[in-house]
Amino acid sequence: MRKQLMRILPGICAALLISGCAAPAGNTAGEASPSPSAYADSAESAAEAQQTEAQPADQASDGALAQSGQTAEASEAEEKEKAEALRKELLTAAGEEDPAHPNDVTITVGSEGEDYPALAQIYSRSQAELKELNPNYVGILYIPALKQIYPVTWVAYDNDYFLEHNFEGTTSQTGGIIVDGWNQPDLSDSVTTLHGHNMKDGSMFGSLQRFLSSPSLAEENPYVYFYTEETVKKYRIYSYFTTNIYDRVYDIPEFYEWSEEMTEDGAKVFRDYLNNWYDAFIYDLPERAVHEVPEMNFEKRPRILLLSTCYGAPHGTDRLPLICVLESEYYLDK
Repeated sequence: MRKQLMRILPGICAALLISGCAAPAGNTAGEASPSPSAYADSAESAAEAQQTEAQPADQASDGALAQSGQTAEASEAEEKEKAEALRKELLTAAGEEDPAHPNDVTITVGSEGEDYPALAQIYSRSQAELKELNPNYVGILYIPALKQIYPVTWVAYDNDYFLEHNFEGTTSQTGGIIVDGWNQPDLSDSVTTLHGHNMKDGSMFGSLQRFLSSPSLAEENPYVYFYTEETVKKYRIYSYFTTNIYDRVYDIPEFYEWSEEMTEDGAKVFRDYLNNWYDAFIYDLPERAVHEVPEMNFEKRPRILLLSTCYGAPHGTDRLPLICVLESEYYLDK
């Protein structure tokens, strides 16, 4: 299992290591210089020859290091592609062969505004405009209870850049709202994590703390929406509490751990693993919540959206997760 601590998370700063180089030592004070000898010229010539021979070797070494670095990058990219192909193969097999847990929700085809807020009425930018402005754009998050709406980005295996830059790509302490780089950008994983900084002015995910002080917010307006170019996903706020990055809600399955060789039982083994992990993820969420949780049916393994931000002391390990359960999904008319 991959720990969330191993990712680059909001509020954690890297240490800067500085190393010094020692200057070459000279002659010891008072040491007599060697007297000229008959072999002085010969020794100097030999030293020059050795230095001349060393130069091509150094250049060859630099070239080998550069080539090694390129090979390592190519190998890493290839491994990621293989891991992603395996991941999709496993998930497809697990979903198709597990009728007891189809991982589905109510699917509706309809027009905007039937059972969710029409995007054009709550946000001034169009999705086409956002996509053109930032190719990493994946959707819009809307939290009505907090009156917060944000464009969301995703970069594969990278939780750093858009936590240090805003949506337009400008360096910014506020950063942006991002889908975790180890999740799928379409929010199709069993649990998808969205990260955002806890800003004092309430921007980004700073406003999530209001749920702790005012539980009635989630009771009166319990839904969170995620708009993509093709669908609208409607999530119900289920559980929220304070914890830290070592909590199992941040311990997401790591597909790199699975063998690339699929046996006949591979899909079943993987499906059983996912089901056990999912059960462990949800089993005590009601008891841990700081509010009264709604009744939810997890038998069909509805997908979960986890909004996460820092909590408590700056640069600490405490976190505030807001766990939302997918209730319905609407495919937009074209």
